[in-house]
Amino acid sequence: MVLENSNILALTDDYWGGMQRVRHRMPSCWAEVGNRVLWLEQAPYPGDFRSGRASLADSLRGTLHQPRERLWVGTMPPAFPRMMKGGPMGNSLRAVHRPFDRRRIRKYLGALGWEPDLVVLFQLPVRHDLLAMFPKATTAYYCSDIYGFGEATPGELQEEEACCRKVDLIFTTSEVLKNRLVRFNPRTYHIPHAVDRDWWESGSGQSPPEFSGIPKPRCVFTGAVFERLDFDLLLKCAQLRKDWQFVLVGPVIRDSSEIQQLRGEKNVSLLGHRAWEAIPGYLNGADVLMVPFRRNPVAENLGLPLKFYEYAMSGKPILSTDFGPFEFPDPSLAVRYQTAQEWSDYLEYIASSPSEEAKKAERRRSIALENTYESRLELQRAAFRSLQERGGDREVVP
Repeated sequence: MVLENSNILALTDDYWGGMQRVRHRMPSCWAEVGNRVLWLEQAPYPGDFRSGRASLADSLRGTLHQPRERLWVGTMPPAFPRMMKGGPMGNSLRAVHRPFDRRRIRKYLGALGWEPDLVVLFQLPVRHDLLAMFPKATTAYYCSDIYGFGEATPGELQEEEACCRKVDLIFTTSEVLKNRLVRFNPRTYHIPHAVDRDWWESGSGQSPPEFSGIPKPRCVFTGAVFERLDFDLLLKCAQLRKDWQFVLVGPVIRDSSEIQQLRGEKNVSLLGHRAWEAIPGYLNGADVLMVPFRRNPVAENLGLPLKFYEYAMSGKPILSTDFGPFEFPDPSLAVRYQTAQEWSDYLEYIASSPSEEAKKAERRRSIALENTYESRLELQRAAFRSLQERGGDREVVP
């Protein structure tokens, strides 16, 4: 049975030391329940070396380390610019790069002494040609964002379609993404984001040291700080609510004049990257948790960001923009407003009527507990069982 004492090769589009996303959390869950996982980082570009996200020496040498039981992480060879863009140039560059990829993968599997039963592509479907290395393995494409962040080239879109038609299963983190990809493969399943209960219970009691100098009430955001956020909304809201502290916990991906303006407000704190294990303490110390996303193609395909179930686990009020389809099981447990004045009015309401929102806290927590990674694992197992019961055959999509 796949996902039970299986060998899993995860080809990812990220680095293990980066922010914890579904491509980190789901493989970690697979390992925790007894599977063996080889988690391969993305092939790093020159900019990743300059920024410190990747090490040139590790990329050239090929390093394998084990951050947790039954899970190993390997570095990949340096990437050629544009090799993942599809089209004649991208395909040619990728063809030149592939022998290096294959040798690296074989090196790691040889060191571990096993072959994969399951190969999973996380994003970047352009890598589907690597699936040919493992003709006996079950294959899956795990889609958590619209490909190319809504700006995919025609060549990339052709590669995405080819990948979807080739793999045995597709998992998407939103219903919007599922509806987009199911036309290429009927075995496409919506597996929403989730929360790690042990993560919350082990970290929520730890008060962040910065909070000793940041008074309440606090409106907190956790996640990457970049152009996906509505900085104008945050700035105006901070100026309207001088009595509130606005705290952003996460790395600044690209600094900008908008972010510099935010830094200039006395009641705004940009704390930078914090360890994933520490995030529950920041959530637990908030009075309101915010999702200030702009509405754009990426947000419109999110369905429900990973942070929502993490926020719900805290029981705290959730204040969001109306960034796209809202796939929360009980939409009444979060509020969605677009203007700074609406956000300001809501914060005034929270400050003056805390008991009203407190009544919803337990319901938020119960929803979070219904949406753990263990529950997602059961959905995936059901999909694999269905595939096996049909002997791996699937309807051909014209």
